[in-house]
Amino acid sequence: MGCVRTTTKREVLQRSKDLLESSLPRFKSRIFVMASGEDLPTNLRDQEVLTISIAGGSFDYSAQTGAGQNVVPYQGTLKVKLWKTSRTDRQGSDEGALLDTDGVFDLERDILRAMLGSQLPGLEGSYDPILTQACYAVDDSEPERTSDGAFGNNPRGDMSQVVLVMTFGVDFHWNLS
Repeated sequence: MGCVRTTTKREVLQRSKDLLESSLPRFKSRIFVMASGEDLPTNLRDQEVLTISIAGGSFDYSAQTGAGQNVVPYQGTLKVKLWKTSRTDRQGSDEGALLDTDGVFDLERDILRAMLGSQLPGLEGSYDPILTQACYAVDDSEPERTSDGAFGNNPRGDMSQVVLVMTFGVDFHWNLS
């Protein structure tokens, strides 16, 4: 895997955002760092948005013994939420949001392709990995309709918003100094 240096939660989150922006140009400037569990800010009017957060993690006690006082081996959890607003069909179903070629499931696949196997090496060809092992998928949620009604410039109310949450493992040596 090469030499991996110590890092911080802030850097892991920033590099995850950078990786998603560079891998998924359609989300450029529509990826937001949020506290876990937060809803979207009401002023966001985009049809597709990603939010990311460090949702917690655990400390490996046995690995701490040789790491010293200022470095803690950390098994972190990164959550990526996909928010998609789309028009419903006549019956009010979310078929389009889920099954269209740019639907939730295709976007989930694209996010998985971007994140899996990465050590968050940095941008522009610099190889400076910060994860102790490659990013791995932990789980995902069932797509959930968070709300329906009128969104953005559509006053007719035949829209719905679907959210899907993906969880990734991001293990790193957390530098406390």
